[in-house]
Amino acid sequence: MVVYGDLLFMINFSMDFLCFYFSCLLTHRKLPNLRAIVASSIGGIYSVAVLFIKAKQPIALLVDIFVLFLMCATVYCGRGVSLKTVLKMTAIYFLVSSLLGGVMTALYSFLNRFDSIFDNMSIENDLQIWIFLLLAISGSALTIYGGKIFRSGSSKRTVGLEIEHLGKIARLSALVDSGNLALEPISGKSVVIIRLETLENILDSEVYSALAKGDICQLPLSVASKIRLIPTRAISGEALLPAMRFESVRIKNSKITKEIDVYIAFVRGKKFGDCDAIISHETII
Repeated sequence: MVVYGDLLFMINFSMDFLCFYFSCLLTHRKLPNLRAIVASSIGGIYSVAVLFIKAKQPIALLVDIFVLFLMCATVYCGRGVSLKTVLKMTAIYFLVSSLLGGVMTALYSFLNRFDSIFDNMSIENDLQIWIFLLLAISGSALTIYGGKIFRSGSSKRTVGLEIEHLGKIARLSALVDSGNLALEPISGKSVVIIRLETLENILDSEVYSALAKGDICQLPLSVASKIRLIPTRAISGEALLPAMRFESVRIKNSKITKEIDVYIAFVRGKKFGDCDAIISHETII
């Protein structure tokens, strides 16, 4: 069988880039285009290289896993991004890749039932370039549609939120919002935006009073040194929200309770529908 290296590279490059795009789409991340191009190129080159590399199955599998991780690390690594996050995104990328590949395989199997129609147009193992493009477009469309369903469901999702401070616990409801992209600038940690009024019972009265007045200069020195200013952007413009970390922050739903490492940013006199807080989708997955 004749294998065209340039065509094989283009196919794998395109599919890898699509998978990175869908992975970021599903997790509400911004796709770093240049990094995705580099990672997809690595995948394309590797797909051609394996044709000339003969290795035993266990070694070949380890090399496959290493290249997969290298590609995902190229795209997802950045300042403040933990190894755990990279591994999580690698798993999501693998699942998206499997889903897209499965959809294309199913479509190809379906089209293969009509071999007699394509007999006069086939090359090598009966796969025309235009048939591949049809499969890629169809698979991509189905994956995008699935992603929209996933996003529409998650965008309306709410979770329970427990914040522990000074031996007291505040139990709140949080709206999972893909629009909450706030990060603490130095550490890169996610930020949960909370109505200040809902934490009045667990905050020290002096601290609460200073935050309620919007004057962090009145905070005790021990607290002021822990305050971070979080840049946020909304329709009304840009703002800096005071934020701090608490002893324990947990998300709860009907299935799990999970500890999260985040900053809590405070807003005054604002409601988030029927919820007390806004949390990013990335934080809960």
